[in-house]
Amino acid sequence: MKRAFPNKTNRKDSFTRSLFISIACLLWVSTVLAQEQLARQWELQSSSLEFTAEDIDHLRIENSTSGKLELVLKDEQPFARTVVFQKHQSFSELKISKETTELAPTVFRKFITEELQRASVIVRIPKDKALVVTVRETSIEVANYDGNLTIFSQRGNIQLHTVKQATSIQLFQGTITATIDGSFELQSNKGTITVNDQPCVSPCSQKMVAGPLLKVQSIHAHIFVRTLE
Repeated sequence: MKRAFPNKTNRKDSFTRSLFISIACLLWVSTVLAQEQLARQWELQSSSLEFTAEDIDHLRIENSTSGKLELVLKDEQPFARTVVFQKHQSFSELKISKETTELAPTVFRKFITEELQRASVIVRIPKDKALVVTVRETSIEVANYDGNLTIFSQRGNIQLHTVKQATSIQLFQGTITATIDGSFELQSNKGTITVNDQPCVSPCSQKMVAGPLLKVQSIHAHIFVRTLE
């Protein structure tokens, strides 16, 4: 009886699959190991905080349960950013800066700057503190933050789960979604405004006796607002 041997094509396909799985696992492990996660806490005695970040992809804003200012930074470029917290006379300042190297060639530095900026930040702040956020191109998620909020952004998507206190947004281009039980003043010169799934001509406003105020000023942003019944 002749002995059966595996088909060469099947052996080749099996080797290819094994090689693909090995490479995928190696890339995943390398990414996880290379990713830096920084967690820090500070006492926040002042009533307001100014937060500035350069070149981050995502920012999530929450209320802290510890009574302190908390920061979680996840960065795919280890040691690529510095975090500085400063106390001033009337406010506190938290800043995340991008480190650059002058030794890298121009083309390589441009690639690093434009393609490998993947970093996300979670900022947790005690209730009833005023927060001013200044970013450039960042998606922002506000998870029912209970405090006055001001956002300055050039481009990005901003999601407000539910507006709790006075909120002001200046966004050049992007998308804003919000839920509010109060007043709003919305302006988008070249974008669209939709309130409760109905289009509204800019400037679009609603005045309520009670509840917070949401104020949005934009050039190109598309704004979607839903009011609570």
